[in-house]
Amino acid sequence: MIIRGMKESDLMPLYALEEKCFCPSDRWSMADIRKAYDLEHFFVLVAEQEKKICGYCIVYAVMDSADIGKIAVAPEARGQGIAGELLEKLWEVCAERGIKDVILEVRASNDAARCLYTKYGFETISLRKDYYKEPLEHGLTMQKKLP
Repeated sequence: MIIRGMKESDLMPLYALEEKCFCPSDRWSMADIRKAYDLEHFFVLVAEQEKKICGYCIVYAVMDSADIGKIAVAPEARGQGIAGELLEKLWEVCAERGIKDVILEVRASNDAARCLYTKYGFETISLRKDYYKEPLEHGLTMQKKLP
């Protein structure tokens, strides 16, 4: 398993994975992913296994704060610790950039993701009523303070 920064040639595979992992209302468009690749305040980490992208993490960072916009693992690759490896690499990148605070939003019903985030030190800091559409659902804002 290799965790690395995104390359331009990863755009199509990332978008294909986005379509596999998220319901239509939660998906980012190809233009959104392209913007995350192009803009300086975003960075994208890619998990690659046997030369195939099996996961990614899209992060927006400003000053000493970062917001995880997306984290996804291919359905067939789940349960192998890939999301955890992406988060571990994220902590390294955050340390290099002087980032001290990481936040994210997660569906209240997404127990697997909430468990993962809690395992990696995130705490729930707020409830966002009706944050997600189709299906309508509350979101939880979670935060991790970095050393």
